[in-house]
Amino acid sequence: MRGGLGGRIRQFLADCSGNMAMLFSAAFLICMAAGALAVDYGALGFERRNAQRLVDLAAIAATADPASARQTVAAMLEEAGVIGPGQGVAPRLVVEPGRYDPALPVGSRFSAAQSPPNAVRVRLSQPGTLHFAKSLFPAPQIGVEAIASTTPEVTFSIGSRLASLQDGVANAVLNGLLGTKVSLRAVDYNGLLNTKISLLPMLDALAARLEITGGTYEQLLDVRADHGDLAHAIAEVTTGAAQAAARTIAQAAGHNGSFALNRLLDLGSLGQLTIGDGSQAVVLAQLSALEVLAAAAVLGDGNHQVGLNLGANIPGLTSMTLRLAVGEPPQGVTWFAVGPSGTLVRTAQVRLRISVQLAGGVLLLGAGVSLPLYLEVAHGEARVLSASCPVGAATHGAARLAVTPGIARLSVGEVSNETLGDFAATPNPQQATLINLIALKVIGRGAANVGATRATELSFSNVDILSGTVKTATTTTPTQSLTQSLLSNLQLDIALGPLVLTPKTLIESALRALLTPVGPVLDATLVALLNALGIRLGEVDTQVYGVKCSRAVLVG
Repeated sequence: MRGGLGGRIRQFLADCSGNMAMLFSAAFLICMAAGALAVDYGALGFERRNAQRLVDLAAIAATADPASARQTVAAMLEEAGVIGPGQGVAPRLVVEPGRYDPALPVGSRFSAAQSPPNAVRVRLSQPGTLHFAKSLFPAPQIGVEAIASTTPEVTFSIGSRLASLQDGVANAVLNGLLGTKVSLRAVDYNGLLNTKISLLPMLDALAARLEITGGTYEQLLDVRADHGDLAHAIAEVTTGAAQAAARTIAQAAGHNGSFALNRLLDLGSLGQLTIGDGSQAVVLAQLSALEVLAAAAVLGDGNHQVGLNLGANIPGLTSMTLRLAVGEPPQGVTWFAVGPSGTLVRTAQVRLRISVQLAGGVLLLGAGVSLPLYLEVAHGEARVLSASCPVGAATHGAARLAVTPGIARLSVGEVSNETLGDFAATPNPQQATLINLIALKVIGRGAANVGATRATELSFSNVDILSGTVKTATTTTPTQSLTQSLLSNLQLDIALGPLVLTPKTLIESALRALLTPVGPVLDATLVALLNALGIRLGEVDTQVYGVKCSRAVLVG
């Protein structure tokens, strides 16, 4: 054959017929390979997104009960077919309860195994599925991670226990602070004290009273209300004797003084609810009607001063008058609050001027004895240290509070009404003249203190919250006999005229014998007076009504 094999090869290579078919075949193979890879890539992306979605949901669900987070996550992923039975083991599936703190740098916000837990981190790693390239390439690993966190909010109050109210003292305190003249019996006060009211329905009634028909509870708290309006709202949500007492106070208070509602209550996230939806909301708080009224009474305008003229069956005691001034808590701090860790509540600051007049005996030359006393009780406070959500069948979570009683100082000395009511300045009572005669002059000085420099940590469990337990932080200083402690340690300077023969020791003994019986009476009076304000010397009461956990959210 001419040209042989080499010629035929040259002829084939020079022949251009059929080139397009060959090029199309080659391109088709390449396109099919690229399409197969694209399908596998898209399928892997869809598989990863689906795994991320399921891990996100599992982390959110597990946050409701961090103690059983692993079981919750594994069950959800098995049900979704992401993992098979028994495959939820490390390192494929890692479930870590811990704490999430948004105040820290981004990379350090989640800490595993920190207590009490408020977050759960879920990590899932598994091989992806290749449909066309599985014979060419090993299956890549798909790794997803989710962190979900919830913020427990504690519903609590401070100074919330009012004990054994006496008719006269309670009437005088509330009348003075509310600007009213009502005379309720102890049974009426106890009815208000023991009647529990739901907070948001009471605010609904108050909004109706103020003719506010829209907006949120937070917007409602930004307005001012009269004490009479608040008492009317309380009457709307109570019945029987408590309702009658609240209406009596409401009619007497009228429009005598207003206060800012946000100085009384801090609703936290509940403030975002729409007015009128409170009856459907789960609010873990049942407050004493009297506690709400008493707490609001100290928030009116002006110097909240109350004058009391008390008598007692004590030999030599001719009169005892008291002047009480109550200062509002600092701005932004309330008596009742709903909030997360760091939320603070405080009692009011109280100042009290006491004037005791006694008739001296023969050894005191028949002179009248004046004993001016000044008592100051600083703010007591409670702050949320930590909280945890309800676990398992528990209705409530748990909370830990740091509670500090207000420091009390009782001293001998005179303070004017103007100084007493000026809470921007600190009174400085000087030594007092107890007896002032030409032949006999007695000057007394002294002070007694009750206070704590460090906070006391109080823990409230689910059982404590359910039973309405009130816990008390107490100073290490004895508080039952503050006045007696002052009088027993009173320093006396006695100056005798030249014609007086009575020795100083006899005069001092007679004066102390005259003052000693006054101590228990003053102590009992102070206790009753401060109880009407929800305050006690050297002690502070706190109550947790519940721990509300907001819906878990993804944070990482």
